[in-house]
Amino acid sequence: MAQDVEDDDRVEALVAFLHVAKKSDEFGFDMLRWLPAAPGEPPRPLLLEVKNSRDRRLNVSANEWRTAERERGDYATH
Repeated sequence: MAQDVEDDDRVEALVAFLHVAKKSDEFGFDMLRWLPAAPGEPPRPLLLEVKNSRDRRLNVSANEWRTAERERGDYATH
C-alpha cells in the first residue's frame, strides 16, 4: 500500500512538468515546472534540461548553455 502512494506521488509530480522540447528545441531546455513560492511571492519557474549519457558526460548545445547562463538559479540539468 505505501509503495502505491509513493508511485502516485511520483506520477503526480511528473504530470506537473510541461514538456516544451516536444514543440521546439529553441527553448534551450526540455521541461518547465512552476515551483510554489513563499507566501506573498509569485511562483518561480524551474527550467529542466534532461540528459542521458552512458559515459556520464554532460553535452549541451550552445543554446542550452546560453539559456543556463541567462536563467542561472532557475535552470537545472538531470
